[in-house]
Amino acid sequence: MALTTYVGYGFIPSYFGDPVRERALYNAHSPLTFVHDVHMPVLIMHGERDVRVPIFQGEMFYNALRQQGTPVEMIRYPGAPHWFGGAVGPAYEQDVQQRVLDWLGRYLGSSHDALEPAKTPAVSSTGRIPLDTGIPH
Repeated sequence: MALTTYVGYGFIPSYFGDPVRERALYNAHSPLTFVHDVHMPVLIMHGERDVRVPIFQGEMFYNALRQQGTPVEMIRYPGAPHWFGGAVGPAYEQDVQQRVLDWLGRYLGSSHDALEPAKTPAVSSTGRIPLDTGIPH
């Protein structure tokens, strides 16, 4: 995965060395290597225009978790980059915050009046990840 990012070849080797020569070391540190240890619910929120962590990496993690039966939800944000906390406007920011609150309320529970009831998960019963979250682009 280290070679699928725009971050730059000059930056990546500072982690574990040359990603071509140290392939096994990079694979050993991949989140997919440890997916079998993840049993708690996971919320993945991913910008579709993320060039630092391409969307397919989030999809791979989502599918691996789903295949092993770990509760997982993936929300795709059309047009959003890696850090979309101000880059895409208030509608996205509000949606992100509400989804996190809903997620925490669903899995941690809350007596806090500000938490509204959890919404329907963004992933359909067919397991398909929606391409449009209903947020204006």
